Amino acid sequence: MQSFTLPVHIHSEAKARIVGRTIVDIVHRDYQPVPAPTLQTAQQVPAM
Repeated sequence: MQSFTLPVHIHSEAKARIVGRTIVDIVHRDYQPVPAPTLQTAQQVPAM
């Protein structure tokens, strides 16, 4: 089984010329990873 990391919190601050200081906070929670389809499954899907 391969392991991976997922972000929990992203915080960004910037000084905008017109509106002044801006803050963006993004919080991720309740991740529910879904396995990616295998190559064989992906090939069976008809192209549009």
